[in-house]
Amino acid sequence: MGVNLIINLINLTVVVLIFGGLIRMVLGGYRTRAVIFYTFATASLTLSYIYWLVYDIMKPTERLVFAANEISEWAYFLMLGTSVMYAVQTIRRSDLSEYIGVWLFTAVNVALWVAWSREWVQDIVTGLVIAYWAYHLVRSLKESKAVCRREWVGIWILFTLVIVAQVVTFLPGAPIDVLYLVSFLLLAVMILYFLGKTTVIMYRSRKESEPVPPASDISVPDDSFRGFYNRQIFSLSLLIILLTTAGMYMSGDPYYLILLGTSPISNIIGYVSLRREAGV
Repeated sequence: MGVNLIINLINLTVVVLIFGGLIRMVLGGYRTRAVIFYTFATASLTLSYIYWLVYDIMKPTERLVFAANEISEWAYFLMLGTSVMYAVQTIRRSDLSEYIGVWLFTAVNVALWVAWSREWVQDIVTGLVIAYWAYHLVRSLKESKAVCRREWVGIWILFTLVIVAQVVTFLPGAPIDVLYLVSFLLLAVMILYFLGKTTVIMYRSRKESEPVPPASDISVPDDSFRGFYNRQIFSLSLLIILLTTAGMYMSGDPYYLILLGTSPISNIIGYVSLRREAGV
């Protein structure tokens, strides 16, 4: 049994358990739109893992060009974006920098995907659904105060370095192996940093009382998270998913397998924040 198959089997098991927990929450009466859409997202991710398991068993040596798992992933990204939109959203006007940043992030990624795979349709559609997710995620991270200004600067600097390293791989004579390692390490730094920050917030939320929300959080829609810490934890969990996804899309083995193997951690964190918000 290949390593990829084992990792997918473990991931599928974790996601199915999360899906079961979400269904119990819904049947138990906690039916906010954030939970409903996160449940749909988890169902889509489950279908993607099932497809990968079947594919790895039937055609483990062939490259997957286009298949149903991509549709499942598109649905997953769209549902995550909608879930965080309802979970963490105050009533305010959008910032132009949010649009510019998200579309710049998306355009650069799509250009690199197309340069590598030549799969225009799949890559453009993937970019569009990720842009929808990333836009609502950026708003939620700002609304929940989960990421401070210095951290935003750090994200953009490190991600710019990753993009530069990826672009250089297309140049003749470029040290591809070294550049892939550098890209992976830069993304790993960001992922580990925000995993650590999320862990600290989760620990703090058990030791401290909820802080008074900032003034900008006074107008909160009825369906949004009320727990200040839960809003931060949920937003950060989706940021980690986004960073992990970006890393998987630009990496080959063994870096892809490392990111794939650690990806369920952020799904678990998101589920925990939903359970805390529900008080279960």
